[in-house]
Amino acid sequence: MSSPSASSGSNPFADPAPPSASTLVMLNIRSHVPVVLNSDEGNFRQWRSFIELTIKKFRLLDHIDGTVDAAAMIDDAEWLQVDACVVSWLYTTVSKEIWNDVNRPNATAFSVWNAIIGQFLDNSLQRAVYAQQEFHSLFQGDMGVAEYCGKLKRLADQLYDCGAAVSDTALVINTLQGLNNKFSQAIAVLSTMTPPPTFLYTKSYLLQEEHRTRHSLQMEAQTALLAAATTSPASRPIAPSPPPSQAPAHGNNDRRKKRKANDGRNRQTGGNGGHAAQAGGTPHAGTTPPQWGPAPNPWHSVVQAWPMPPWRPSVLGSRPGVSPLLV
Repeated sequence: MSSPSASSGSNPFADPAPPSASTLVMLNIRSHVPVVLNSDEGNFRQWRSFIELTIKKFRLLDHIDGTVDAAAMIDDAEWLQVDACVVSWLYTTVSKEIWNDVNRPNATAFSVWNAIIGQFLDNSLQRAVYAQQEFHSLFQGDMGVAEYCGKLKRLADQLYDCGAAVSDTALVINTLQGLNNKFSQAIAVLSTMTPPPTFLYTKSYLLQEEHRTRHSLQMEAQTALLAAATTSPASRPIAPSPPPSQAPAHGNNDRRKKRKANDGRNRQTGGNGGHAAQAGGTPHAGTTPPQWGPAPNPWHSVVQAWPMPPWRPSVLGSRPGVSPLLV
């Protein structure tokens, strides 16, 4: 009968031996656990998932699950060295505040792990009461879809850790319940789906709806701005004024020639060009019309002085010293 070591070496599906302590010492735990556990950030579920995956990857679960007593391994230097590496990983991935609470002299990986878990899961019933109350009373308000759904998911994870797990359907129902009125159409669509959508699908749908609403508002704002710009008086095009009409150059030359000819005729006729124009009709183009004087009065020099009656002397100076009114 072959030994276990020989069988494990010949069987490709057998569990290989855990890595040596010298290999784990050179391992950078931050490359496997990129999260620092902090009480204020609410990232316990995320940190725990990374730590458990890393420990399972290197087959070191017996150091934190309590299946192996550290006191019984006091003579196994290799196991104790691996256990010290796990303790270093736990200390490195928590905040300074948590490290001060869980640090103990000669601590083992099992004791440190339980101390950290106890910081977040002790009094699980009371924690579940508060988390469930906050979970059901959370509304979106001014939060975006990503922030709102993220808070709901963290509360659901906290309830799961406290032993009061929330089903995926209950998480979707509570998500739709706390949405704003602007997602009323999305609520109607998601709530009538058969089978009910998952939480991941619901979040993705709401993110797309939020993006569509934001895009529509931007397009409406741009359209309104363009309409206001086109209807304002300042934006109306000013019609250019027509250029002044200019007579062709040969027209000016013709007028000059006609004016010279008219001046010559006036000199020959003794200045009667105006009478000739009056007799002949319209004067030539370019000649100055005659300046007419005032119209003659037909009654001029027609009215004569009537003779004075014989019985009435002249009003002025007929008899000196006597008033004309008494004569």
